[in-house]
Amino acid sequence: LGIPRAAAKVLWAYPVDSGGFSGDAWGYFAITTPVAAFFVFGGFVYIDNDEKVVAVKAFSMGLGLSFETGQPWSGPSYSKALAGKWSPVTWPLPKARGAKLFTWIGPKEQVDPADGGPPINSAHGAFVFLFHDDPEDMGERDVIFHVRSLAQPHQTLGRMSPV
Repeated sequence: LGIPRAAAKVLWAYPVDSGGFSGDAWGYFAITTPVAAFFVFGGFVYIDNDEKVVAVKAFSMGLGLSFETGQPWSGPSYSKALAGKWSPVTWPLPKARGAKLFTWIGPKEQVDPADGGPPINSAHGAFVFLFHDDPEDMGERDVIFHVRSLAQPHQTLGRMSPV
């Protein structure tokens, strides 16, 4: 994936608002350059121990990052624990399948629900997709995809392009 050895942390940068772009224009803009893909789909920012940026990677379709099989999301109490992190879905495939909101759970980040349920931990990070507009609702299609370890055999979902 081309992640520098100096990278100590990874952060997810959420996509920017599409402004006045139509859906078609926004989609075309996303495929013009890795920088455009970063603004449209979001991407990863890698920082070192001194909190300096050492790499920025755009998320785009192609070979690269891979995920475990999706698991049902644990529901509203977990979604509430991620309040302020939900963003409208901009990626074409999840959007075409009806996903409305998504969020990133960082590597080793723990999600503790207010109702006392078991915490969710993701060793390498995870994306959660909700198929409704209100994180406090429950949807049977809501799903979490954990990033797969590079040591596991896998198929890839997206390419990480330097920005």
